[in-house]
Amino acid sequence: MQTLYPRRYGRYVLVELLGIGGMGEVALALTGHPGDFKRCVVKRLFPDCRGDAAVEERFRREGELVSRLSHSGVPQTLEVGECDGEQFIAQEFIDGRDLGQVMASCATTGTRMPVLLALYIVMKVADALAYVHEAGNLGVVHRDVSPSNVRLSWQGEVKLIDFGIARAAAQTGLTQMGQTVGRPKYMAPELLEGRAASRASDVYALGVVLWELLAGRPYLTEGKMRLVTDYNSDVSEDLALAVMVALNPVPSGRYATTAALLEALAKQVPADFSGTAALREFLADRWDVAREARLRETAIAEAAPLLAASSTLFPSSVPAPVQRRGRAVRLVGGSVLLAAAGFAGVWWLHRSDAGGTGSSVPTSWVRNDASATPPDVPDSALVAADVQPALPVPVTPTSRRRLGQARSRAPERSLETKTTQSYKSLLEDAEEAFRNGSVAQAIALAQRAAEVGGGARARIAAGGMLVHEGRLREAEAEFAAALRVAPDNAEAAAWLEKLRAKIP
Repeated sequence: MQTLYPRRYGRYVLVELLGIGGMGEVALALTGHPGDFKRCVVKRLFPDCRGDAAVEERFRREGELVSRLSHSGVPQTLEVGECDGEQFIAQEFIDGRDLGQVMASCATTGTRMPVLLALYIVMKVADALAYVHEAGNLGVVHRDVSPSNVRLSWQGEVKLIDFGIARAAAQTGLTQMGQTVGRPKYMAPELLEGRAASRASDVYALGVVLWELLAGRPYLTEGKMRLVTDYNSDVSEDLALAVMVALNPVPSGRYATTAALLEALAKQVPADFSGTAALREFLADRWDVAREARLRETAIAEAAPLLAASSTLFPSSVPAPVQRRGRAVRLVGGSVLLAAAGFAGVWWLHRSDAGGTGSSVPTSWVRNDASATPPDVPDSALVAADVQPALPVPVTPTSRRRLGQARSRAPERSLETKTTQSYKSLLEDAEEAFRNGSVAQAIALAQRAAEVGGGARARIAAGGMLVHEGRLREAEAEFAAALRVAPDNAEAAAWLEKLRAKIP
C-alpha cells in the first residue's frame, strides 16, 4: 500500500499535505540532499483531473505565468514541470497563515486588527498587484484577490498567492462571456455582470479586503454601501474616503491602478511605522509559532532521509528550464499557494506513538495542535468572520460556475444546470468554509459534492473533516463510500484501515 506522507515525488520528497482544493493539492516538500535541502511546496493536480483539457490548460497557463514573475510580494517559483505524467509547480514555502484565517481568529476573540497593520498588509498586496499588472507587458489581472489569497509569514512578510484564474490580456478560451470565476463577494460589479476583468477589478477587490479589515465585518452585509468610519472610529475621514474611491461601483471612478491606491494609503502611515515587526507580533499573539515550528521540524526530520534515494538520480540544485510543448518555461520568481491552506489540519498525520505498527499511515489521526487549524467559530462570531452558519445545501454564486465539458470516462459529471452545483465549486466552497471555521457547513458541502460527481475525492474530503471533528464512525462511512466509488484508491484504503483500528 502506498505511503501517504512522506514519500518520493521525482526530485522532491513530499513531507505533509498543506492544503487541498477543487482541482489539486499542495504539499510541503524537500529538494536537495539529506544534509543540504531546501523547503518548498509542490502544487499538483489530482490524478482524476488528467484528461480534463480545460483543467490541464488552466494549470499549464498558471505555471507559465508564475514562472515569469519575480517580486518580493509574490512567492518564488522554483520549477514548473511534470512527474509521472502529471503537471506540478514547485514554489517557495511561506510558513504562516493566510489573511482569511487571521480575520477569523480576530472575529472569534472579538478583536479588530489595528488600522496601521491593516494598511501595511493592503499596501504590500497593492504593491505586488502593481508589479503583476505591469509584468512583461502581459496585462495580467489576478481576478481572485481575497483574504485567503494573501499569505502572511511568521516573519511578517505579505505575499499575494494563487494565480490559478489570473489571466493575461492575450489569453482567451478558459472563461466565456457571462461566466464568473473567483469569490463573488470580492468581485467588482462589472464582473458579476459578466463583463471582462481589468486592473480596476483588482482595485475593487482589494478595496473590499481593506474595508473588512478596518470595519471588522463583511462588506455590504446590509445591502448598501457604508463608510468604514461607521464601524471604526479610529479610521480617519481621509482614509475612509480613499477606501470608498477604491469601492466605486463604476470602474472609471476608482483608482486607475493599485499603485495609485498604494500612494493614497501611504499618506496615512507614519514614516517610522514598522509593519513587518507589527505583523510578526500580531501573529505571535494568536498562534504558538514555536510549537508549530517544532512539529514541522519533526516531520521534516522524518522525511529528509528519503532524499538520499533520489540524490544520486537528481541534481540538488534547481534544474534547467523545462521544455514543455516546445516552449521553454523559465524558472524565475513568482508562485501560488493553494487557497485551501485551511484544510491543513484535516489531513495532518502526526506520529505520536514511538512503537508504531509499521503501517504506511501514522497511528495518530488528529493533530493535537488547536492553534494550527482555524478554530470552530461560534455562530455569534460568524457575521464578523464572513462565515455563514451551516446550511443543508447552500447555493452561492461561486457554486454556479460551470464545470466545463464533462469527461467521457465520468458520465456522472455532466454539465451543471442553473440549479445544480458542480462538484468542483462545492469543494471550493467547502474549502473556504473549513478555513473560516464553519466545519459543519464544510462537511455538508463536501458530501453534496460527492453526490453531484465529486466521487472518491469529495468522500475523502468529508471523511478527513469528520476525523478532525472526532466523528470517527461517520468518517469511516465516508472512506468506505470512497472505496466503493474507486476500489483502487490507496488513500481511502489507508485511512479506512487505520480508522477501523481506532474505533472500538
